[in-house]
Amino acid sequence: MNFKSISKSLPPKPHSDSIDKLWTPVQTLAELNAFECVAWRQTAKCSPRGDQQPKLDGSCDRIILPTDSGFCEYRHQTTGEIRRIVAAKCKSRASQMGYSCRNATMLVRYNLMADDYKPNYPLSFENNQRDFIQENRLVQGNASSTSVSNVKPPASFSRGIVYVVYEQLLLSVYAAIRALRSTGCTLPIELWYRQDETNAFHPLLQELQLHYGAYLRVIKDARAKKFYTKLYAVFYTAFDHVLLLDADNFAAQDPTHLFTTEVYNNTGAIFWPDYWMPNRTIFKTKKNSDVWEFMGVPFVDMFEQESGQVLVNRVKHTKALHTLLHYGLTEPHFPAKFNMLWGDKDLFRFAWMRTNSSFHMIKRPPGSLGLKASHLNIFCGNTMVQHNPDGDIVFLHRNIVKFLPNKDNRQKLWEYVQQYHMNQDLRYYEVRGDVDHRWFPTIRKCYGRRINYLRANSLKPIQDFPFAGLENDIIHYVLQGEKLIKQHGLRTMQTKNSAKNPILK
Repeated sequence: MNFKSISKSLPPKPHSDSIDKLWTPVQTLAELNAFECVAWRQTAKCSPRGDQQPKLDGSCDRIILPTDSGFCEYRHQTTGEIRRIVAAKCKSRASQMGYSCRNATMLVRYNLMADDYKPNYPLSFENNQRDFIQENRLVQGNASSTSVSNVKPPASFSRGIVYVVYEQLLLSVYAAIRALRSTGCTLPIELWYRQDETNAFHPLLQELQLHYGAYLRVIKDARAKKFYTKLYAVFYTAFDHVLLLDADNFAAQDPTHLFTTEVYNNTGAIFWPDYWMPNRTIFKTKKNSDVWEFMGVPFVDMFEQESGQVLVNRVKHTKALHTLLHYGLTEPHFPAKFNMLWGDKDLFRFAWMRTNSSFHMIKRPPGSLGLKASHLNIFCGNTMVQHNPDGDIVFLHRNIVKFLPNKDNRQKLWEYVQQYHMNQDLRYYEVRGDVDHRWFPTIRKCYGRRINYLRANSLKPIQDFPFAGLENDIIHYVLQGEKLIKQHGLRTMQTKNSAKNPILK
């Protein structure tokens, strides 16, 4: 499906040059607005350039099925020129997407907006830093602790770490930051939150501000919600160079060195791979998926992205950041609406590819950290293992079993590390999501290579790694966080009166 292509309808037996001219792409939104829908035109042989089948044509409201090939015919409202929009080839959709020619212009519009997106609140590094200071003065001025009101701004806005939080994640992010500081990392931290989801006076947030170099930032745009809050935070952070981390992602070593790696200095962005590739994926990024043309990006045979950690030079990549914010704030969210992409996980790489911006994708595939059945070579990964450019473990993304309020958070789940051999041919890399309640009754799904993994993977006890005691430390921090909440007498959040500290008795 070509969401940017619009062309004249096919005359009988056209010359090849005429056919090529038919696919002249639309360049601007103004040009797109000049056309109106005429009809759906069906073609043969699973190709939009195949012979037309007039008996199978339909109205502009006809739903384009996964088995259809053809195009939407549009007419210029002034000149009468006929062109095509949305060229569909059959079997290109993994599931029913449910769009018609009538709304095809919305798809093209979304695509074109990515080229020149203008946010309501323009990007300004100076304004972002000013907002940082003002927002923290406001919170600190209303804080119940006089100590919090004396927290100083960071010495530099050059480098920093960003988390997006809401109340269900506060125990996890509290433990993650405590663990991060234990590695020796001193980078300043922004905690972004929505005021309708999180109270700024939560005791864990005050503790992180007072003792662990964290600062609060407010998400001001109502459209920034769910996964898309992360894109907003990266766009409006006060830091020039930013490491974005999920709240359930734990540093196995101080990540500060990532900012000085050669690949980061050369490209200005480091992304990390997900478990999946186009030929082995549970998502919709296969070669024949519509997502590539929908996002205006040629197919690339590479790992999908795992956005639990992202490192970006914002000064270098302002163009890509604008496209990224478009993906996050423009509604409806067509990639999700049509089941092409899941959440934010691939939006960073698509924004960078769409704008021809440079990035480095970590070469070593992600491993898994988890449990092994006693006396059996059956493995259950519950935590994603991510590496630095040298292939050493740097992040442990515990995205299956999370630390949550009102839950037993004492369960230890880190016993063995499964890693794909360095420089191994990727044809042997295969990860599956398995449900194995017989051997692992408390894990809803296991990721990694469950059996027959020794050919291409190593499986080592966690005691063999420098972070062997990290899980014990994290659980200790979580329990301390729970205790701190109880000491302050946590009540149900009442955001309308948050300035009065309603979360505290």
